[in-house]
Amino acid sequence: MSADNIVMFGPKNGKDLKRQYPELSEIKEFSNLSQGELLFSWYYANPTSPLVTDSNMSDKLRASNAFNMSFPSSIKDATKEEYMSLNFPDRVRQAIDRWRKFNPTVRQRAKSIVEKALDNMEKMVDMKMEDFIEIDDEGNKKINWTGRNSYVNSIAKISDTLPQLISQVESGFGIVNTKGESTSASKAIDRFHETKKDS
Repeated sequence: MSADNIVMFGPKNGKDLKRQYPELSEIKEFSNLSQGELLFSWYYANPTSPLVTDSNMSDKLRASNAFNMSFPSSIKDATKEEYMSLNFPDRVRQAIDRWRKFNPTVRQRAKSIVEKALDNMEKMVDMKMEDFIEIDDEGNKKINWTGRNSYVNSIAKISDTLPQLISQVESGFGIVNTKGESTSASKAIDRFHETKKDS
């Protein structure tokens, strides 16, 4: 997967990021943020945000756009001015710092490793009892008890590991492949560029 196609914890359809990605609730810098504050910090600082990857955007312009995409219009103008002046509340600043520590490439690699591990476990389990029958030097069939016992022990370990592995595969480490599709984040930045052209 190309790094250009990776979106990490990308917002979908205006839903609360913490509901979409329960892992975010476990991160202390995000746990006390409102839905709008977390979304703002995502747009402003997440390495895969379209506002961050747009190298032509100044910090103030990024803050303005992130604010408009994250908060309802009922938020007071004074609050918007503070954000546009880069005067963020401490909790939002801490969230911004935390987003900047995320590494989408490492998370993508972790997702790939877990998926491969699940595939390999499936291949290991796909054995028949006949696979443990061997032919000795005299041509007699005998059971390879060492191999069979090792297989049984491996199955037990795989069964113990599966719940955690399934959870990791399902969460996907917050990584989404956006090749050929538009996220709400990328649609928002497209609208921003269209507005800039018209003005």
